[in-house]
Formats: sequence, C-alpha cells, structure tokens
Amino acid sequence: MNSEQILKNFGYENITPLSTYKDTSVDFQTMYLAKWGKMWRYVFVDKFSTQCGSTGESFASKKSAMASAYTFLTESWNFTDEEIHPSVKKAHQMEILGFEMTPNEIEALRLVANNPILTGLLEKLESIC
Repeated sequence: MNSEQILKNFGYENITPLSTYKDTSVDFQTMYLAKWGKMWRYVFVDKFSTQCGSTGESFASKKSAMASAYTFLTESWNFTDEEIHPSVKKAHQMEILGFEMTPNEIEALRLVANNPILTGLLEKLESIC
C-alpha cells in the first residue's frame, strides 16, 4: 500500500506531496499537506509501518499552509531545495513578493543589474524558483 493510500485510510483528504528526501535512511520519505476535517496539516507515513503522523501547526486554508511550507520544510526538517516540490517554491515566492517571477525574468534582471543589493535579492529569488 502506498503512502497516499495509508493517509486516506486514516481519514486525510486532498493529499499533496510537498517534498521527498533523497536520503533513503530516514524514517519517512515524503512530507505531504493533507486536510483532516476543516484543517490542513503537514503529514508523513513511517516507511517501516503503516502509521502516519502530523507535524507543525494546523492551518485553516491550503493557501496559508503552502505559503508556510518552504520555511517549515527547510528549517524544521532540513529538506534541501532540490527535494522540495516546485509548487511549494512557487507558493513561497508568492507569499514573499506578492507575485510570481520565472527563472527567465530573474535572469533578465541579472543582466541589467549591477547593484550588490539587487544581486543578493536575485540570488534569493533564484533559490525559491
């Protein structure tokens, strides 16, 4: 039985993968966002059993949970940028900027920018695209 089916069996709905560890020695591989009742939670399935767990705070909306997911995953669980799903990075960028920038737009700004502050900002943007 796969992890998403196990989460469904425990009553979770609208399950969205957020990140997957490349390291296979950890107790779980993928962190998900799922709805339980009216609240959204970060959840995972133990790979050595059919048990699941939730972590972090609960959210009233999926949008709020997605906007907080990048920071939660990198700071609380040490997921790397490569392990985090693009939809999480996009939600994080939207939360910070209020709009989405594509990698091509960031590169275009880099070509015309010769300012250390702007260069630092562009590097941060690239890390979340």
